[in-house]
Amino acid sequence: MKSICLFISVSACLFSCKEDHTSCAFEGTYNTLGFNHGTKLVLRLDHSFNVTAYHHDCFGGEEQYIVDGKFSTSGDKIFLSSTNFHVTRYDDGPLPGRQDRKLERDTIYALSALYDTMPEYEDTLQVVRWNERMFILGANRGRVARKSYRGYSNSLIELLNLINRNPNVVRQYYGEQHIVNGFWNKPCDDCKEEAIEKALPQDWADFVLKTPINARVVDLKKIDAHIPSDYKYIATLNVGYVDNVRQGMSFLTEKSAAKHYNVIITDVFEKTSKGVVFTIGFKPEPNVALTTFDENADWTK
Repeated sequence: MKSICLFISVSACLFSCKEDHTSCAFEGTYNTLGFNHGTKLVLRLDHSFNVTAYHHDCFGGEEQYIVDGKFSTSGDKIFLSSTNFHVTRYDDGPLPGRQDRKLERDTIYALSALYDTMPEYEDTLQVVRWNERMFILGANRGRVARKSYRGYSNSLIELLNLINRNPNVVRQYYGEQHIVNGFWNKPCDDCKEEAIEKALPQDWADFVLKTPINARVVDLKKIDAHIPSDYKYIATLNVGYVDNVRQGMSFLTEKSAAKHYNVIITDVFEKTSKGVVFTIGFKPEPNVALTTFDENADWTK
């Protein structure tokens, strides 16, 4: 009986592949890896998905943020429709998959709490076929600067900011583990395009800069205390959309600055823009020069 059920299930999936080539191309497990943290996306042939973000603490415990649901596709976009969201806590070491792990807590959350509780999660994904890899990247441009100001480890915006910092170096060292591990992707024989700006959909192509944008901080204001400690200031820059500035772009202080910080753009106007300032443990200097290009970028390590 089990064999018959398995045969029917496999046959249904194969039939589904013939009817829906896009979903079959996207099907698989995608991971990102970082120091003590990571994410996993699973896309299945039955159009169900799972997203897990995990973090290991210094005392051996692990917290997991888990989302389940259904997905649909339209061209090179994937839309996630969540049905369940919960957070689990293990207190006995970072060994995923171990059968005897002690589950300390499993808390179910309302879906309305998803975006504030799990900052890595985006429900609109963009497929980018580039340099023999298929990337599946978060593409919610509008959420780049929501209240928490948290960045996305797997966002299309973050990848393009890295490329803007030093395009030649990134192209030269493409395929190193810092890129492969940092974004959801898998090998793809049909993904031959080498120029990232040509591999992007039209509404994202202008995010990749031919030359750096240089700017100056013309105003700096402290913001509400409830914002996480690393984001305490809003900077106004003297460049706007006429200068090709886009929401989500990252500007860095030039080497001459006494204290270095970066600004993530949240609002763009004709000739000015505003963004949150990322610093660690110091007050940023006003009236400093910024650029989208980092002369010290080194991807060889």
